[in-house]
Amino acid sequence: MTGRRLREAINGMFMQLEKLIKCDTSQAACPGGICPVTVEVMNHVNAVGEFGSSWLSAEVTRIIAMLESHLEAKSKHYSNPALGSVFLINNGRYIEKKAKQYQLDKILGNHWIRQRTAKVRENCEHYRRSSWEEVLGFLKLGMPNVEEAESMKKKLNLFNLRFKEIWMDQSAWFIHDEELKEEIIIPLGKIMSHTYGLFIWGFKSMLGRDADECIKYSVLDIEDLLKNLFSWRDE
Repeated sequence: MTGRRLREAINGMFMQLEKLIKCDTSQAACPGGICPVTVEVMNHVNAVGEFGSSWLSAEVTRIIAMLESHLEAKSKHYSNPALGSVFLINNGRYIEKKAKQYQLDKILGNHWIRQRTAKVRENCEHYRRSSWEEVLGFLKLGMPNVEEAESMKKKLNLFNLRFKEIWMDQSAWFIHDEELKEEIIIPLGKIMSHTYGLFIWGFKSMLGRDADECIKYSVLDIEDLLKNLFSWRDE
């Protein structure tokens, strides 16, 4: 195939990818999972990755940017912002991993790859804030007095309720990359168990034995439950 005909074929492929992205109404196989269009686009990008040129670099950058904008818009369709973040995490990590696998750094540069990694990290932080910031807010300690003891009872009840709700929801979600799943869960478990442990210690100090009837979870329970987040499996 001549250079002109090759370029025409590649141009045709990019036009088809644009159409695929613009017309996409597909659903991921699992809640917040990898969009089929993400897979399709990255597979086609692989096919042209070996033909390095400034023109091709610009076209690949453009089509992936178009895909990422589409994914951002699609993430807003989730009623739960945390699940929207998980959707972006899964698709962002897929793009990042495939770009490395296909050695797209040769045509797009290392900086482009690092930007994809940073975006995944940013969405991980969005997930943490939208999921757990409210829950952690229930565990703030005040001055030890009768009013605070009653307030802590209410806070603990709210914590128990919201923690269970969020955990049950997110047990049906999935992070496709096991390494990234651990990077999300391990720091979250440390923050949650530390903050919860301090709260329970202060709660018991104020209420003594009366505190036990309000305590639904031990610190170990919290740690074990968080380890089982994103446990959905596509059998």
